[in-house]
Amino acid sequence: MRYILLFLFLVSLAHSSTTHFVLLGSLGDLARKYLWSALYTDYTPGLRIYGASRQSPEEGGRMLDEILEQFPRGVLDKELWRSVGELGKLMEVPRSTEEAVDKARDGFQSVVGKVMGWQQTLTGKLSGMVKSGEKLVKTGLPNIKSVLNSWVDDPGKAEDWIKSVVATSSEQSQQYLSAILSKRLTFHSSVEYLQLKTEDHFKSFCATIPSSDKIIFYLSIPPSAFVSTAQLISKHCSNPRIAVEKPFGYSKSSAEDLFSSLQSLIAEEEIYLVDHYLGKSITQLLPQIITSHNLLSDPVSEVSSIEVALLESLDCEGRAGYYDASGVFRDMLQNHVTELALLVLTRGGKRDKTEVLQSLTRPNKHQVVEGQYHSYQEHVGHPTNTPTFASVLLFSELPEWKGIPIVLTSGKSQGSERKEIRVVYKSGSVLEVSFKPPRITFGGNNLLPSDIDISNNSYEVLLHNVITGTKSLLPSIPSTLASWDLWDHIISLPTPLTTHPDKTTLVVDVVGRFLVPRNLHVLDPEPSVAVVAGGYRLTTLSEDDIYRNVVRDLLQLLQESKGDDFHVGIAGGSSILGVYKHLLVSKDQLERGKRRVHFWQVDERCEQDFRNSHDLNRYFADFIGDDVIFHLLPVTESDCGDLDNFQQEFESYIPSRRFDFVILGVGSDGHIASLFPTSTTLHSTPDFLFVSSVNAPHSSDRVTVTLDLINRSRVVVVVVVGGEEKRGVVDVIRGGGEGSEMPVLRVGAAEKMVLYVQKELF
Repeated sequence: MRYILLFLFLVSLAHSSTTHFVLLGSLGDLARKYLWSALYTDYTPGLRIYGASRQSPEEGGRMLDEILEQFPRGVLDKELWRSVGELGKLMEVPRSTEEAVDKARDGFQSVVGKVMGWQQTLTGKLSGMVKSGEKLVKTGLPNIKSVLNSWVDDPGKAEDWIKSVVATSSEQSQQYLSAILSKRLTFHSSVEYLQLKTEDHFKSFCATIPSSDKIIFYLSIPPSAFVSTAQLISKHCSNPRIAVEKPFGYSKSSAEDLFSSLQSLIAEEEIYLVDHYLGKSITQLLPQIITSHNLLSDPVSEVSSIEVALLESLDCEGRAGYYDASGVFRDMLQNHVTELALLVLTRGGKRDKTEVLQSLTRPNKHQVVEGQYHSYQEHVGHPTNTPTFASVLLFSELPEWKGIPIVLTSGKSQGSERKEIRVVYKSGSVLEVSFKPPRITFGGNNLLPSDIDISNNSYEVLLHNVITGTKSLLPSIPSTLASWDLWDHIISLPTPLTTHPDKTTLVVDVVGRFLVPRNLHVLDPEPSVAVVAGGYRLTTLSEDDIYRNVVRDLLQLLQESKGDDFHVGIAGGSSILGVYKHLLVSKDQLERGKRRVHFWQVDERCEQDFRNSHDLNRYFADFIGDDVIFHLLPVTESDCGDLDNFQQEFESYIPSRRFDFVILGVGSDGHIASLFPTSTTLHSTPDFLFVSSVNAPHSSDRVTVTLDLINRSRVVVVVVVGGEEKRGVVDVIRGGGEGSEMPVLRVGAAEKMVLYVQKELF
């Protein structure tokens, strides 16, 4: 039997393996501030740690020694004050009992024991411990206060006293102190500096690692070096694991290239993506709190809105060069903010992240607000359109989240810090998850367990996961690509960028299916008005000011008009969505009027999918009521619907066949409504008000109002907004349109025609 046991012991030794953790970039800021602290706190014997960089062994080793000198001091401080907090609980024990005195004495001895050997850290801490000493006095230890006061005056007196306390302390206290001292010695002896600069360095190092051992590389290096470093690791190390931190690419295509390259070198299951927000205690606790308290059992019935905000008072001074290449979308929204939103949208893990991301509708530019703080360009050193603030409105097509607004916001140089998740319920209750200060409340009630420490360095958890092979808290490659697919679209939108004062908290409101900045907009003081050849009167404004002025003009005419009903013709294209936004902002004024307001859709593609893609029914639904009525064209999936009935409906409401107000956009070829330069409907007789147009580009068929009906209207407003493709239209209008067949040049009105042009195009 003895020989069998010996054999089994020798076999176990032969099969035992060591884990080697290589921290590349070990001398950088991230490593100094967070990674080494996390490695020390989570250290377990048997882990070999290598601080690696491109520095020479002499210089790099010296720099690493300087970093390691702080351990376990910085970590010890946290442990000490955590123990002081525990000591406070002992104060609640009735002081009349002998047991209370013994517990207090042992507890205090344990606290004091932790600082033995680091006398230089005592001065700043002991003055704070006087208060603890005062509490101890009440438990029957009157000598403690005087001792503490003497320490503050002369910390050198502490050492002998601590030794005497430890010598007479409980066995448990001595064991704890021994463990602290042992951990310090073991950690330092387990760390080795490593120069990894050339391929020979990688080759030589990997040759020393037995194939049975596990080797992990944490790449705290620039993303541009991820692939080249992975190539060296893959070539010379056996079965390596790598961990990389965001950014994971600059776009979906670059992320695909990055992941494809990494997967060709390292097994996918050994690639770990790190987002430090997912290591925070609050983040780890939220899914189980959502589940245990049944907070999102039926969100479509219970929840009215979701907001995730990471707002910082810090500006970009000193790091603007890096930030300008990313902006707020790539720096915060695509990763941290999205991951936090997924904690809620996956309902504590009931849904897959990728599935949720793919369910999010692609917003239009009226569902995005972008800003830049005033001093940013000074910090960058050159003109730039990089946004430092952004807020995005999203909706999910998943049945449990259908119709619920999801607002994601982040920004620099805000008036105050705000880092939180807010789930607002229809009942008025709010699930609030705050990261600074850390708390989770519902309806004002604390949901955090009382025995949970929430002050952890998030990298403690993340490095532990990387070392132990746990991916549950980490982003996946599929979900990261799905996130990029969404944010690539958002970044590409031609959203206006507005400058705001430094250190200003920006507020954005959800109005229907739009986002409206409450304190970001500054109205153009004097719109530019010009009369060009042909007698056209042009007003040039920023795009958002155009929509605001169009609605102002409409409301003014509505106020001046008489009769029971007011009729507005409005184009069906996406360029008019900004009008809907400002109509919603002014919805109260529409509803307070003395007459009903009818909105008539004046053109549409004869494809139901097209209407759905513009969400027109959803936009209109925000207006539906007794005083505001929308009339949508009867298009179907296969044809243009029953136009005769629609025309009869129109004539029953408007016997005069005249709109009060018409709002039209303009295409790049100068078309208005669905009247194109080659359309036969340009010459339709007055007998027909709504007709099919079979000559529309890129569409088999459309419905449109006739030019004759447009020109009968009291007031016609034409809006020219967009990118460079619209500049040709503006040039033709400025030149008077001589010889041009553009339909926009044939638009008139019975009383007044207004032409608004985006100022960047003029």
